[in-house]
Amino acid sequence: MDLGNEPAKRATRAFATELARLREERGLAQTSLAARLQVHRSLISHIEHERKIPTRAIAEKLDRVFGLVERKHFVGLYKRILYARNSPAWFIKWLEAEKQAIMLQSWDPLVIPGLLQTSAYARAVIGSNPTLGTAEMEARVQTRLARREILNKERPPTVWVLLDENVLDRPIGGPPVLAEQLHHLLEDARDPRVTIQIVPSMAGNPAGLVSAFQIARLPNGMEVVSVDSIIAGQPSADADIVAKAKMWYEAIKADAQPQSVSLNLVEDAVRRWTKT
Repeated sequence: MDLGNEPAKRATRAFATELARLREERGLAQTSLAARLQVHRSLISHIEHERKIPTRAIAEKLDRVFGLVERKHFVGLYKRILYARNSPAWFIKWLEAEKQAIMLQSWDPLVIPGLLQTSAYARAVIGSNPTLGTAEMEARVQTRLARREILNKERPPTVWVLLDENVLDRPIGGPPVLAEQLHHLLEDARDPRVTIQIVPSMAGNPAGLVSAFQIARLPNGMEVVSVDSIIAGQPSADADIVAKAKMWYEAIKADAQPQSVSLNLVEDAVRRWTKT
């Protein structure tokens, strides 16, 4: 039986190894365990020899039999298999997920999202990283700018951007750089596939205090979320994590201004920074 890619095989092996270990520790024969699970003995053998992939129902039963319900031990191992089987190598890389996406949603409480950044703004953001040398910084800038190519595809994704209002008053790179960036943002908003909404600071949106994050929906309906950290984005296709990210997104969007009002706010900011 094809167990999928290498990550899927490793995850399947981890489940099989743990099942055999716990079964032997409890002194249970495969037939005895099968009886407790109300399945055929051959199923236990097939799982332990990596010939069959366990189902969630089996994982849940194993947790009950071994007293691991609270830890969700086998359910967790099962999720690793599920994630790996539905996640080819490119899948866990956000940039590849972004290229494949039919919809992109982002929340940014601190900066303009990378997908819509100008070269000067991107250079100012990336250049603030004290761990980067000049060459690596420039390479990252070029990688970030190359991401815009997805907006020019024959079938580009729908892009939904939520921005904290304070981003409009944070002169990263200096007033001219921010003014250029905000003007560029207005140009992007002319595209009917791009929606930009500002979350006013007066809304006091507590959900907006979470990290910046992005959600990509792929053509097959699967979704990936990437949560920003001080080191790097942390992509995941785990269903629970994606579901939580979508709930946060909706909570933040509930306080956002309509796009027409949002773009007026951006225009006002452009005028302020142009005069500075």
